[in-house]
Formats: sequence, structure tokens, C-alpha cells
Amino acid sequence: MTFLHSRKIRQLSLAFILPLLGIVSIAGIGMIALYSMEVGARYDIRRIENAIQQETVHNAELKDELYSLLDRKNAAEYAASQGLVLEKNPEYLQVETPIAPSLAQNL
Repeated sequence: MTFLHSRKIRQLSLAFILPLLGIVSIAGIGMIALYSMEVGARYDIRRIENAIQQETVHNAELKDELYSLLDRKNAAEYAASQGLVLEKNPEYLQVETPIAPSLAQNL
């Protein structure tokens, strides 16, 4: 009888331990997957931050170039290099009829 009783305890312990072992294994695999996703997200964030920093520097360089082109000091030099001549008596385009008659009535 004692032998049968020991077998029942062993069966009960296996019935408890095996599902518990399965749950722990699944949880461990899930934690590894979550950690892998977190590492991937951190890498992507760093990569995007570096790209933003590079684009910020590039934007500043473009702004500096634009401001230097639009500077009054350089405007005369740029015009001369492009073969532009300062017009002493400019003639402007004049339109005899209004482009939009409905707008002319509101004036």
C-alpha cells in the first residue's frame, strides 16, 4: 500500500510541476522577446537622433549660405558675376484691364 501511495504523490507532483515548468518557459521566452524588442527600439532611437542632428547641421549650413547670398554686401558682387546690370530707369509692366473683374469692383 505504501508503494501505491508514493506513486500517487509522484503523479500529483508531476501534474503540478510540468504545467508550472511550461508556464515559466513561456514567460522566459516572452521576456527574451521583449528585451530584444527594447534593444531594437533603443538602436532605432539612437539612429534617428543622429540623423536629426546631421540634418540640423545641414540645415544650419544651408541657412548660412542663403543668408550670405541675400546679404546686401554680396548682392552687388553676385549681380556682377552673373552679368546683371543695374537699371537706371526701370519700366514696369502695366496691365490695362484688371485680371479679375470681380476684384476690381471691390476696390
